[in-house]
Amino acid sequence: MSSKIIKVILQELAIFTTVIVILSILTASAEVSCGNASVSNELNPLKFPELLKSQLKYSLDIFKNEGNRVITIQHGNTTSTIIIPSPHETFVSVVGTTPGRAILLTLTILSISLLLIFIIGVVWGLRAGYRGGRSDRLLQFLGPAFSAIPGWFWAVALLWVFWWKLSVFPLSYLDYIHRASVEGNVTVLTHLKGLALPIITLTLVNVPVYAMNVRNLVVRAKNEDYILTDVMKGLPDDRIERKLLRVVLPSFLTFTSYSFLNLLMNDMAVEVLFNVPGIGRTFLIGVGMLIHSGFGDMFFFASLVMSAMYFMNASIFESLYLKLDPRVRRDA
Repeated sequence: MSSKIIKVILQELAIFTTVIVILSILTASAEVSCGNASVSNELNPLKFPELLKSQLKYSLDIFKNEGNRVITIQHGNTTSTIIIPSPHETFVSVVGTTPGRAILLTLTILSISLLLIFIIGVVWGLRAGYRGGRSDRLLQFLGPAFSAIPGWFWAVALLWVFWWKLSVFPLSYLDYIHRASVEGNVTVLTHLKGLALPIITLTLVNVPVYAMNVRNLVVRAKNEDYILTDVMKGLPDDRIERKLLRVVLPSFLTFTSYSFLNLLMNDMAVEVLFNVPGIGRTFLIGVGMLIHSGFGDMFFFASLVMSAMYFMNASIFESLYLKLDPRVRRDA
């Protein structure tokens, strides 16, 4: 691993750490504002490390499959029993699944969507940028239009088409999996069918925007001397397109890294709409718990996981950029 890649990973790690520290302080401040006076003393700057430690401990305890704590209090002849739910039991009861499965569901949706966006966007943008024609005109119309329309709108439109009109894909992931488990027919394909609408929604929302950026990069690159020389030599279009792809690949890898955040935000909406118990839905549940009860640990956990996802995504794509960009290799 080169020193430049290590430097990029360390920079992303520093940003991730800073974000988590700020998130910890903001979460505690929100808890106080929402009526949780028990954490007001922890807002002392000297106690910030202890505050962050307790929040991280709760996030780790969510993964521990521990039962509820039972406390018995004796008042004379009266015995009172207090049940304190463990972090794991609290998560399962409010989200509807285990934390590991919630992360896996979100990663599945994001990974498949990002792969489809990458493949379709690159092919469409490359053809439109180099060859022009009908695909280019269609892309120039759909790119700005889709960038201006929120993801939840397309989620509702797809819901109407694929569920209500055609009855092809299930509306609720949890209900569909529950019915399949009762019948004893739960397989990987069952889960993928249940996640079809969220994946199609995220892909549809982002493909035109992604392809438009690839197209703009190709339009600029095809006017370079080395591409014009290949055209004058009469080289086949497929060969020239492969060369253009190598030229613009580093640039749209960087765009892919930045667009992941937008994908993550849209994921929250589709998880709620299609009843997928992933991290996006957990985040919104955590916001509700923070507002209504002043309990911010669930919000902090979801934000921590989403920040970790973005850190991994940024580290991978920025490292690929350094590895593939010939200008960087020349300067090394």
